[in-house]
Amino acid sequence: MHTKNFRYKGYHPLASEEDQQYEIKSHKSDHIAAHKARALTKLAKED
Repeated sequence: MHTKNFRYKGYHPLASEEDQQYEIKSHKSDHIAAHKARALTKLAKED
């Protein structure tokens, strides 16, 4: 979780204590992306 602005893959995502950014790894492609919490949906854990 990021709570301050940071550099990520050439981008400068904005983050703060009130609006954090998370680094999320895709379970399909192993791609990692930065997203704000409001853009995420928690999925059920796969067995």
